[in-house]
Amino acid sequence: MMNISANTLEDVAETGSLDQTDAVANKQKCQQVFFNILCSEKFVSLCNLLCESFQGIKVEKLFDISQINSKMKNGVYGQSPELLNQDLQQVP
Repeated sequence: MMNISANTLEDVAETGSLDQTDAVANKQKCQQVFFNILCSEKFVSLCNLLCESFQGIKVEKLFDISQINSKMKNGVYGQSPELLNQDLQQVP
């Protein structure tokens, strides 16, 4: 399992110039942060707890990450990586 450092989201939110090279690097950082969150033991524990507590409800209804997926595919976080942190805070 990968661990998420305390400064990971802060590091991703720091931006310099918004040239294409930075956008690609930012997008890759955001993808890695999101992947790390989804693979973390804490997230797995949360999912297990919610699934046990809300039996019969689809996981997609508990965690709507479609907006994050869409922005990730469209490269939005490459130009504005601080949005990843904001969007993650909005996930119920």
